[in-house]
Amino acid sequence: MVIAADANVAYRFNRYFSIDAGVPMYLYINIDANVGTTAKPAYAYKPQKGVFGDTALSFHADATAWTVNYNATVSMAMPSGNTDYGLGAGQVTYNLNNHFERSFGIFTPDLELGEGDTSALMDQRVLKSYVAVGPLAHFQAGTSVDLPRKMSFEADAYEELPLAKDLVYSTTGKGRKR
Repeated sequence: MVIAADANVAYRFNRYFSIDAGVPMYLYINIDANVGTTAKPAYAYKPQKGVFGDTALSFHADATAWTVNYNATVSMAMPSGNTDYGLGAGQVTYNLNNHFERSFGIFTPDLELGEGDTSALMDQRVLKSYVAVGPLAHFQAGTSVDLPRKMSFEADAYEELPLAKDLVYSTTGKGRKR
């Protein structure tokens, strides 16, 4: 179980460009921690409260061409997250993302393509108790459906692929990078 909050500040320069900065705070998260000794480790989930993730700075550019909406995002994260709990990369990281969508009546399909060197900046709606660092490509495809009473439903599938398997590291609560 994860309960998180994101302190975020944003500024929109005009209808095309904006910038934002934020830091996630995990009010409650189960981490994989060593509850044994160093000589004989035993790992189990252990709840932690009030821990922080990496601070992120993002620049967004929006455009519309031929009824297709496009959003480009360039993000950078500073190493402020707790690496012992797997919530920080321990280094400065980046991500480049391209988002395309077009409405067809009540359906709005979307596609995202991007690359970067961290899993923490990709799709922050999915909370993970680890941060992978290394060259990564990410893809997302899905659609949203407009429902009555100004509600909508969205379903997406996404994939994160390492570009060089020997260079991908996962920070875990085990205190190792591998």
